[in-house]
Amino acid sequence: MMTHSMTDIARGVFNAIESGDIEAARQFCADEMQASRNGGEAVGIDAVLQLGAVVKQAIPDYHYEDITCVATTDGFVEEHRACGTLSDGTAFSFWVAAVATVVDGKISNLREYVDTAEAAPLITALAG
Repeated sequence: MMTHSMTDIARGVFNAIESGDIEAARQFCADEMQASRNGGEAVGIDAVLQLGAVVKQAIPDYHYEDITCVATTDGFVEEHRACGTLSDGTAFSFWVAAVATVVDGKISNLREYVDTAEAAPLITALAG
């Protein structure tokens, strides 16, 4: 069985989300994975992947830039800019910090931190 480094796992899941390949993203996550944003209520893997699919469908050029990823003793910390173009042609870009715990080669917990004011154009587009 091939093992992946913590940073390989991070890049694997985020590359899959960025490309819209939700099933590939699922391969990097534990079935019982919990995720939260800005300290909010935790959600499961299906909710996370569904959101990723909705974002990619609404924003076909959604991608990450300025990526920095560092392994920790039990996971990784990644910082990147989420970027894309809204349907009205408005470009958006906002920082995301992701802190993950990895158990047995799979992400078991993912905590993302986003400046919601900076992310407001995307949030508004997805709500509309």
